Amino acid sequence: ESDFKVFDYIWGMNQGVVFSGGRIHALLALSKRYPRYTEWLEMAERDFKEIINRYILEDGGTLEGPGYWNYTFRNALPTAYLLARYHGQSLKDYVWDKLRKTGDMGPLMLSTVGEGYSFAPINDAHAESYAPIVSALYSQISNHPEWKALYKKALENGKSEKGRNRFGLLDAGREFIIMAPDDPDLSEDLPGERFIYLPQTMQCACLRRNERVKTRFHYISGPVSKGHYHEDKGSFILEVNGEAIIMDRGISGYHSPYVVLLPKAEYHNLLMPESGTSVPYMQTDETGELSMSASCENGRLEIRSDLTGAWPEGIFEACSREVKSPDPTVFSIADHVVLCNPGQCSFRLNTQAELEREGESFILKGERSTVKVTPVNWKPEKVWFEPFGVDEHLKPVNQLRLYTPVAKEHRLVTKIEVL
Repeated sequence: ESDFKVFDYIWGMNQGVVFSGGRIHALLALSKRYPRYTEWLEMAERDFKEIINRYILEDGGTLEGPGYWNYTFRNALPTAYLLARYHGQSLKDYVWDKLRKTGDMGPLMLSTVGEGYSFAPINDAHAESYAPIVSALYSQISNHPEWKALYKKALENGKSEKGRNRFGLLDAGREFIIMAPDDPDLSEDLPGERFIYLPQTMQCACLRRNERVKTRFHYISGPVSKGHYHEDKGSFILEVNGEAIIMDRGISGYHSPYVVLLPKAEYHNLLMPESGTSVPYMQTDETGELSMSASCENGRLEIRSDLTGAWPEGIFEACSREVKSPDPTVFSIADHVVLCNPGQCSFRLNTQAELEREGESFILKGERSTVKVTPVNWKPEKVWFEPFGVDEHLKPVNQLRLYTPVAKEHRLVTKIEVL
């Protein structure tokens, strides 16, 4: 109890959400035998809701990536479930707007890689499944059909070793016994198309398909959360036919020295300003002026983002990136930057595919997909393609760098085509 009174920091982060579980579970047990604890329980419930409301942005997003979102709400949802039972309500009737809205994070982060049931490794995250209890409870309170499909998959995996994650956990049969829906709807499959955009979180994901390919494009910008953020403002992921052909590395285990490297800007799919020294530029750890808009109408994806505030002062006078994609197979990346001093930039893509040169284009050949990268209105002064660092599993990652000439201003259009 004293921690909630004297440690201010836990009121704005997921630790306060998680700590509330133990506090409330104990008070629920005590208040039945000792009603004098009811007043403490009511206070703990108010605190629980306030901490969650501070942690979640207005659009339902959070800023630490899907790994910590999964951890946070794996703890928060059972607590909400027990409070609903205490008040004689269903979970769907008990939950409030922000707790319901943050369920949008699930399908936003849902990757198509592999079987398509894991989240993308964005920020300090590993590509793994949502906790079964999260899918079980959000299948009751969210209108997104993805949660019912994820719950059905979790039930199937609960009967096998597939239900376990890298810690050997999440085989949550015991939780399902008491918290599964009374009449679960197991008819839902994962939708073939979706578009989700969270304007305050400044991330969007667009899943589309045609008769030949299925692609998912995920764009990342947004405010900085100093806990587990990465320098990825302006980066993107392209998944084709269940393969992240242009990838985010996620994060290594915290015991690895790569844990301090993988969050850096130079390891993301950015137009990277070159420092000209052995010390690369970094994005700022303070939230500057950022803006983003995104839409997908009649199958046409358009994204606009001002990224000037993502970098420390003294690097860019202006920095923006636009994405236009008329169909699932073509993505036009338009970068416009004005440097404070004339300099060079590099257009960077991270991949585990092999590279082939085809005229002025670059072919990335993966296991399931092939894409062609073409500078449309510019010619790279230098091309670099070599192993550069690792992914979350410590497997090597290749990086393609297309260097611009030295100039004060760069207007670059680069086309990515799915072959």
